[in-house]
Amino acid sequence: MPAPDLNNPTKVEAKFVHVAATTTGASVLTCPSDTVLRIVSLTADNVDGTNAADVTLEVDGDPYKKTISVPADASLLLVDKDYPLYLTDGLELEAFASADGDIVINCSYEEIT
Repeated sequence: MPAPDLNNPTKVEAKFVHVAATTTGASVLTCPSDTVLRIVSLTADNVDGTNAADVTLEVDGDPYKKTISVPADASLLLVDKDYPLYLTDGLELEAFASADGDIVINCSYEEIT
């Protein structure tokens, strides 16, 4: 089915997800049918107090942000409202970390139908 008309949506709902990235990949979001997800803020937060860790984001297996170093105890803004990321019909956003338990993804998004 076609994606909704972004100029005249039926509904826009604000949502948030918090996901721990892993070395094998963790699903952050998967876009439902007949929907567009507009990611307006996505941070990678390094919860390791000692070591830097790398984060990679993929959309349907293709790199979106690749091997970005996040210093120990720091947060890095990867997507913001000025440069949003859109997911459509069935696309999945995954997060990978260089070390399990070191990177947490915080994502604010709009579900548009």
